[in-house]
This record gives sequence, C-alpha cells and structure tokens, in this order.
Amino acid sequence: MMNPLKILIPIILLHIVYLNKYGGNNKMKRFVASALAALMLLTVFASAAMADDNNTTSAASTVEIRGPVYNGSSLTDILANSAYGNGTSITMDANKFAAFYYDIDDNVTTESLTIKNVAGTSGRTIGENGLVYKTTIGNAEYQYDDWGNYSVIGFFADKYIPLKSNSADKLAKLVLDSDDKYTLKT
Repeated sequence: MMNPLKILIPIILLHIVYLNKYGGNNKMKRFVASALAALMLLTVFASAAMADDNNTTSAASTVEIRGPVYNGSSLTDILANSAYGNGTSITMDANKFAAFYYDIDDNVTTESLTIKNVAGTSGRTIGENGLVYKTTIGNAEYQYDDWGNYSVIGFFADKYIPLKSNSADKLAKLVLDSDDKYTLKT
C-alpha cells in the first residue's frame, strides 16, 4: 500500500516553490508551511506507531478469558459435557461469564444465567423457558470508615442500589461511595 504522504509532500513543496517564484499572499504561504509541518509530524508518529505494532506481536498472541469457553457443535452437546454443566443445564455467574456485574473489592456477584435443556432445544436454538436470568440482592461494604454494609444488585452488568434493602422493586444508581473528602458550598 502506498503512503499518501509520499504524494502530498512533493505537491506541497512544489506549491511553495511556485508561490515564492510567482507571488502569492503571505496567508497562503503560512498555511502551506503549517500543513507541511503537520504532515511531517504525522509521518513521524505513524512510523513510530507502525514500529511499535511490529514489536508487540508476542503480547497480542495471548488472551486471558475469565471463565470457560463453551465448545460444541450444538447446545445439547455442550449441555451434555460434564465439564460445563450437569448434563441438563449450565449455570453461569460472574466467575464464569465476564459480562456480569462483579465487585472485586467485596467479592460480590449477584447475577446468574442458566441454560436448560427443555423441549424445543435443538442445534443452537434454546427452547421456550430454557434461558433463565436471575439476580439477587447482595451486600457491599462502604468505602468510608466502618459504616457497615449497603445493599447492592447487579442488573445486566451494571451496579444498582435497591431503595429498600430487601426488595428490588425500585433501583437507583450509586451516587458516591469513596473515602475522599469533599467540601460543599452554598
């Protein structure tokens, strides 16, 4: 692939020579000089980035995945594999599926997803009522001093606070939980 800068730089240089020989306003000369300087900087940064990409091939060849990789030709094959589930279902939580909410400080996970082998399950199709998402209320510790715990619930990978500690009828986003000190002024 040809580098477009190899074409643009000679054109700009020829334009500068033309403006100097046959005149032209100073604004145009400054613009062309600025454009040339910007293109030269882009060339330097692009070269450095391409050189860096060539040196990181060994780091990019390893990938870490939290949880198992489910492998099989059909859903029934995966469910029957004892390494994944119990033969009739698979249950995944945040330890097995990275897309769920997980509080690393308090080791709190509240979400789970169960895939069941029910009527209508064939190939890669899950039968009706064969996919069950469940979330429960857990406890997390306040970051500030020893204030105790507060209720927390993971809902589709986001952290929410139930407005009642034993009911998830109404949820809110957590406003603040840190040990930083703030000064409020009116």
